[in-house]
Amino acid sequence: MRFNNTEDDDKEDLYESFEPEEPKKPKEPEYRPDDPRYWDNDEDEWEHLRPTTRWRRVLLWTAAACIAAAAGWLAWRLVFAPYSEDAVQYGYVETVELRGDLFKTYEGVLLPYKNLHDTTRIYREDFTFSTSDKLGKTMREFQNSGRPLRVEYRTYRHAFPWRGEQKRVVVRVDTVNPDSIIPADWLRPH
Repeated sequence: MRFNNTEDDDKEDLYESFEPEEPKKPKEPEYRPDDPRYWDNDEDEWEHLRPTTRWRRVLLWTAAACIAAAAGWLAWRLVFAPYSEDAVQYGYVETVELRGDLFKTYEGVLLPYKNLHDTTRIYREDFTFSTSDKLGKTMREFQNSGRPLRVEYRTYRHAFPWRGEQKRVVVRVDTVNPDSIIPADWLRPH
């Protein structure tokens, strides 16, 4: 027989020595000042410094509102607020490429007109930018065409994937006559 319970009868029962715990004393009620029993209790020395439940709620809501306001301001400052608007650059479009894995944006390079035609200063840097689909396709038509463009852009504090890889974001593109950018008398030899 597999299950023989006769041997178990000799063992000590586990529950015989079990004694239940003493029940905890109920918490004494806290009386309010309008109850006569309130004045019978001894006053705690530090009771006047403890905040009431109402003040705890007020402090908690005030702290939550301050944190939410600070987070909102920080989000607005970093994501939405540019630190320069309606800036203008003239130049020739060198490259415009569609880039990005999740967020597809056009990234490009503009050769600044003033840097190319300035004979006194060394050429400093190219104008790199990001732009939307519509403007990216328009600028791609002018790539290596030899025609200058007028580009309006915004410079943000940080680059974000949905805006592009660059801090500069082009918002408007126009063609321009090269004679209107630099006066003709500057181009003539003296």
